[in-house]
Amino acid sequence: MINQKINSYIGHSKEANEVHKFIKKYWKKNHFLSKNFKFFKWLYVQNSRLNVAIVRKNKRIVGIQGFIPQKKFDKKLSDNQITLTLSLTNQYAPPGILFKLFSTIKKKLSATFVSTSGGWFDPNIVKYNKLLGFDIYEMDHFFIMPDRRKFKIIKNNYKLKFKIPNLGQYKILNKITLKNIYKGIFVNKPFKSNKFLLNRYLNHPNLNYQIYEIFNKKKLKCLIVIRIINIKNNFLIKIVDYQGPKKNIIYLGGLLKHLLKFYNPEFIDFVCTGFPKNLLIKTGFKNRKIYKKLILPDYVNPLVMKNIDLKCGVIPNYKSNILIMRGDGDRDSPN
Repeated sequence: MINQKINSYIGHSKEANEVHKFIKKYWKKNHFLSKNFKFFKWLYVQNSRLNVAIVRKNKRIVGIQGFIPQKKFDKKLSDNQITLTLSLTNQYAPPGILFKLFSTIKKKLSATFVSTSGGWFDPNIVKYNKLLGFDIYEMDHFFIMPDRRKFKIIKNNYKLKFKIPNLGQYKILNKITLKNIYKGIFVNKPFKSNKFLLNRYLNHPNLNYQIYEIFNKKKLKCLIVIRIINIKNNFLIKIVDYQGPKKNIIYLGGLLKHLLKFYNPEFIDFVCTGFPKNLLIKTGFKNRKIYKKLILPDYVNPLVMKNIDLKCGVIPNYKSNILIMRGDGDRDSPN
């Protein structure tokens, strides 16, 4: 057998074009990431580093593993708290390549916290992530709807009533007011910051987000990030991030009532791992997984009428201050 040189390393920004071509060739050609090189660079280029582990076989790329450190969106945050994103190999990849890619990331970045998420319809993906050392969890999917019978987008045959506590006030933020100093808010792993929220959400090149301060009796309780999707003048609202002590989610009531009244959305939903279910229920949400015939689409750009039961994995083992949200990594991106 001819000797084959296998090289695994973290990419350089100069390799962005080559890596993007690899994605376009071997992944989903019509996916937004494959078609939009500008978005790819925004998501993965961090100074001179390309946040992609690369395996080359005889100088040719045969596999990649994307990752996003918290430092990507705020240089003062940690480079060793990361979220894994797209992994991809071609037919020339040697056995064990995904393990090699993961090991390269973990070693080169001295990773102390790693999360990953996805549909993982193939049970072998779950087994593989467990072998890597991930604790695996089903992500919760909770929702609120307005009191109405007719829906134009979603499929809902249930007659549901929601009791939302009349707690909390809200204030929308912009790129200037987000510079406020927040104490006791960024308390959950992976750790974030004002600047992280600014660069990840308000400076997103393709999607529009809103960020709110949530108060009770003039005392700040938490920050919430939402994305409002307009489909032929019908609205869906997705809560993509939450920052603050978990117990303070109860104060979302005022904002939720405002959003339901102002936008009359088909639903407001919340995908996460880390919130006690009883807290979400007290806030007024219902568990989507209880209603088997209810479809609340995860993919909305473009719209795919299908429920996705997401799973996530964390390293090290789950602790009470871990909070994995839809906005982590590349989960909330155009598809």
